[in-house]
Amino acid sequence: MKWCFIAPGYKTVDILHDNSNEFGGGESQVAYLATGLAKLGHQVDLIYGDDRANVAPRVIAGIRCLHAFPSWKRPESLPAFWAALNESAADLIYARVPNVFLWLTGIFSKSHPSSTLVFAPGGDRNCNPWQAFTPRNKWLHTPLYALGLQLVDIIAAQHDAQADLIRPYVRGKLIVVPNLMPTITWKARKFEETDIDAIWIAGIRPVKQLPVFLDVAEKLPDLQFAVVGGFAASVDQESRRDLENRMARMSNLRFLGPQPREKVFQLLIRSKILVNTSVWEGFPNTMLEAWSVNVPVVSLKIDPGGVIQQETIGLVSGTIPQLIHDVEQLVQTRQLNCEMGKKGREYVDKTHNWEAVRRALEQVMPGVQPQDDRLAAEESHAVT
Repeated sequence: MKWCFIAPGYKTVDILHDNSNEFGGGESQVAYLATGLAKLGHQVDLIYGDDRANVAPRVIAGIRCLHAFPSWKRPESLPAFWAALNESAADLIYARVPNVFLWLTGIFSKSHPSSTLVFAPGGDRNCNPWQAFTPRNKWLHTPLYALGLQLVDIIAAQHDAQADLIRPYVRGKLIVVPNLMPTITWKARKFEETDIDAIWIAGIRPVKQLPVFLDVAEKLPDLQFAVVGGFAASVDQESRRDLENRMARMSNLRFLGPQPREKVFQLLIRSKILVNTSVWEGFPNTMLEAWSVNVPVVSLKIDPGGVIQQETIGLVSGTIPQLIHDVEQLVQTRQLNCEMGKKGREYVDKTHNWEAVRRALEQVMPGVQPQDDRLAAEESHAVT
């Protein structure tokens, strides 16, 4: 089967190269899924890029990477994007990161009956076209994105609640496909070996609400906190300087900046809990990564698909005072922490492995399973 993944920018390519210190859940999931499919013997292309000069095609991790994602700044890039889709001749075109050219991808798919367009919305706010873009771009980008959603053949939501959110804006078939957690090679965290009480991991931008985490750290001076992540380009210099100065003044908090994935796991293994303070998410990769090494989660608001409460793998606070209480409780209560951490690892092992993802895809895309059963077994083990 031929697959073509669509990912604007360069984050997905950086993740394929394993040299990215940036956090992009959608881009990571594209990289994980594309790599897994390539290992199973599928032909996999990735169309990426922006308005920079053309880059020659290259193969990374068995994936042919074509620098052909269009830009309004280069009108000639639109026919080049169409030509790249033609060259790929994919059975499945998969777009995950919302973009204003989803409509063009949809028109291509509709005009090529042999191609099926799959879209995964990523964050929950991307389900509603009127919430997906900033006010500055809303009046141009929103109608185009809304049109693109109407042209999608299959919508792959991350959980049932997300499927309900996007349902009013799409016509295609809705399925639920869990996020993929690649091979867990790290040992499970041991509570008694931790030296970080609470860790916060994300790209630093307003929606992630880092100041809330800093408020918690200031209210709990006897605990040790850590922040991992780089500042997004959208953060103005004054706000960045204020946050950096505030963190520098805190004796019980370390700002570690952006870190590669391997280092992130090393830090998680040293942590008692992961804290999430976001306004909105889809299904955070950082939660899956924490659970995969027995680290429970304390979340201010986000409970993706209700799994935190259903599986008892963390706490959902709802308010900042309750968040402060929950952080202190789960850091200081060893038995509860270890029980939730163990359940978290079991949940990831059961629900976010390659077999679970493949079963979900097979509902509407027969052929994900390779013909060679021996290869399937070997590669399934390698990517789960």
